[in-house]
Amino acid sequence: MQSLRERAAQLAAEAEHSAQIRALSVHPDVVALQVERVRRTVNRLMWSGIVLGMAFCMTNVQEFGAEGTARWSPGWWAAWLLDPMVSLVLIAVVLAEQTTSRWQLSTPVWARRARWATLGATYAMNTWKAWGALDPGLIEAPRLQWRLGSPEIGSSRAVS
Repeated sequence: MQSLRERAAQLAAEAEHSAQIRALSVHPDVVALQVERVRRTVNRLMWSGIVLGMAFCMTNVQEFGAEGTARWSPGWWAAWLLDPMVSLVLIAVVLAEQTTSRWQLSTPVWARRARWATLGATYAMNTWKAWGALDPGLIEAPRLQWRLGSPEIGSSRAVS
């Protein structure tokens, strides 16, 4: 059994250890590491949502591009490339904007124009038939992709 003095010394040592941990937990390098871990997780989730949203919309774009071609024909197969071509440009621009935003650099005008042009093209190809049918549900669904495609989500920068 420990004496009272030994127990007090042990408690003092534990308290000192706890104080050191608290001091380290607010150290700028430790905080930066924690923020970076959260940023990495958020980044992975955001990109997963963007890629899944683009995959969701890919069938509409293929249908738009293949309109008037026979199923399984070369034109029908080539239409599957239409969405990835536009989406890859969009992803490249969003990655560039994400990087420049992270370092608080302004994005060149051409990048913002390319983002809006590719988003507009994707939206138009996704909703082409819906506008003809005036179906509000189908017209609004691809706009989710627009919202997810913005690198400013979760940052302090305003959407340009």
